[in-house]
Amino acid sequence: MDWITSYVADTYLRTCCNPSDSLDVWYKNLCEEFKLATEEAKISAFHAYHEATKPLTRAPKDWYKWLVAWEDAISTGKSVRLAETSDPVSWFEAFIKVI
Repeated sequence: MDWITSYVADTYLRTCCNPSDSLDVWYKNLCEEFKLATEEAKISAFHAYHEATKPLTRAPKDWYKWLVAWEDAISTGKSVRLAETSDPVSWFEAFIKVI
């Protein structure tokens, strides 16, 4: 249990690792906590992707900044396995429609 207390953030230790619980319970609690964090990350990536793929009504003031935000939305979506970003053909088509 010492290795968990050494590597897990204090907030997670307080919320997921009750000292009277077994290591198995700690593990299950931590997995559930990270599952929720992953779902929140996926929702956030979904919104960022859809914001990035809205058709432009006018040219961005800073094309480089806009492109970096678009690439970040795609990259983040891929990292959380967002369906819209898993297929290059799909996100390329969305990119073409945006510009």
